[in-house]
Amino acid sequence: MVKNLIILLVSSALNKGFLLILPYIVSGEIYNEFNSLYYSATMLTVIAVFGLDFVAARKKYIPKPLFTAIVLNIILSFGLFSIITGEFNAEVLIFLVTNISFSLYTTFFLFKGDLKRYLVSSFCYFGTGLISIILSFLLSWPLFTIFTFISISLITGLKFVNFGDDQNNYKLSEIYISGGSIFLINALSGIVFSFDKYIVNNYLGIVNANAYTFAWTLLVPVFYIGNLFEKQIYTSKKEKTEYRDVAKIAAFNASSLFLYLVVVNSVILFFNLLPDSINKYTFSRISLMLSAGLFIFSCIHFPLNGVLLKYSSSRIQKLSGLINLALLVIFAGSILIALFSFSGGIGTIITISFAALIISALAKMLLVMDESRKTPFPDYQDI
Repeated sequence: MVKNLIILLVSSALNKGFLLILPYIVSGEIYNEFNSLYYSATMLTVIAVFGLDFVAARKKYIPKPLFTAIVLNIILSFGLFSIITGEFNAEVLIFLVTNISFSLYTTFFLFKGDLKRYLVSSFCYFGTGLISIILSFLLSWPLFTIFTFISISLITGLKFVNFGDDQNNYKLSEIYISGGSIFLINALSGIVFSFDKYIVNNYLGIVNANAYTFAWTLLVPVFYIGNLFEKQIYTSKKEKTEYRDVAKIAAFNASSLFLYLVVVNSVILFFNLLPDSINKYTFSRISLMLSAGLFIFSCIHFPLNGVLLKYSSSRIQKLSGLINLALLVIFAGSILIALFSFSGGIGTIITISFAALIISALAKMLLVMDESRKTPFPDYQDI
């Protein structure tokens, strides 16, 4: 397990590494221009993939309806983006297709436990960024233009993915329902925290906003740590859930999270490493609340999310997706009521957010446990 975790950690670092070193190499204007286009394409990727990379990986091949769904999503998402921005950007479209391809086959590699190809793919992605920087300096061409056209080579990874006839006669609607369920399962925490950041930074004053944003920046690696252990479950080559293995992974996950949270908070507060713009009392109060909520949520969420997406039947995934959808509606309504009717402070915002997330995680736990009791080893190829 340790070897796999190291490979997953290195791969994650490589996927983000190019973006981390970029501001140290290029000017502020080039960095801003690249980011505006890159993150537009990555945002569209999340929408266009719509959880279908997990559906394909669970089935072990891409049937024609799923391929059709991806093509339709690309057309619809990019078309809407072009209408909103008022321009047709071919570079964003090309990188969108490349990024979706990369997401498809790297998810395949994870579910097959093929970490060698997963690591090589990450090296290729990192190399694409470095080569783009070098050529941009030599040719004086826009960085994103070069990055886009070199990244086309990444599509070749699709040759390791099986494309097959739709032997089971899956309907396009079934594909979308399955993908949508996975999308909702994975999207809840991102939407909740994005909404939180917007509310805090726009309505709760500069002292709270600065302290919250700085605390979140320090604590966000909790998600990267948890995601590593979730991916560890994806890499299992067993077609049946081994709950002893899951329990071991969950224990490692909890220990790592606890250690990180304690060390970060202790170092920052003990050595007084806070910037002058951050109020120490406000930061310590917010950081403590965020740390407690993140620890409880992450201990439950990441191991169970791995089991849910790798092994659980589509019925359980759909139920989990519907629960998350209901929680999103309740969460948004509760936040707005607390903010504008009762003048709720930042403590109220954080409490409501983690209540929604922890309820979601507990619901996953109950669903997975109930299915394991009724049908111990579900067929994870079932869509």
